[in-house]
Amino acid sequence: MFRSFYFHPKTKRDLSLTGFTLIELLVVIAIIGILSSVVLGSLNTARAKGSDAAIKSNLDGVRSQAEIYFDDHQYKYGVQTAGKCPDTAPANVFGDANIFNAITQANTAGGGGVTSNTLDFAYCSSSNNAWALAVKLRTSDDDETAADPPGSNPDAWCVDSSGTAKLYSYVAGNTIANTITSNKCN
Repeated sequence: MFRSFYFHPKTKRDLSLTGFTLIELLVVIAIIGILSSVVLGSLNTARAKGSDAAIKSNLDGVRSQAEIYFDDHQYKYGVQTAGKCPDTAPANVFGDANIFNAITQANTAGGGGVTSNTLDFAYCSSSNNAWALAVKLRTSDDDETAADPPGSNPDAWCVDSSGTAKLYSYVAGNTIANTITSNKCN
């Protein structure tokens, strides 16, 4: 039986037996690797920004829930000494089930856990007539040793009873504790 061959007219090479060279395959694999690293980098950034959006959403919901708490508890928020939020519901505005769950979820979205019975990345403060709450953002650059340069990522999201909701960037030596002064966002 005869086998048919297809020859390139100029080179007289058998085209039915040719394939990709090793160099061509390695170039394609390298291009795929570069493209996938770009895509994965973008995906991680999007995931972190999604976590920041969840933190902001949870804390914005706290404001309306705190007003309901205030109305239901003789127009008082209850006293919470400024510090990291407790991991158990206290007997004040931050102990309300809806508020406590929102704070816990925001702390988790920011990458925080629980250390020594306090939430790692949530900072609470309240008096009978005012409150403030800040949670560290997932995209925070975590630089607490120097002032953030212009254009760097903010470090925390803060809300308070006066209606303020804003981003906070650390300055030299600051931590999340510096986001709140006298139950107000700085």
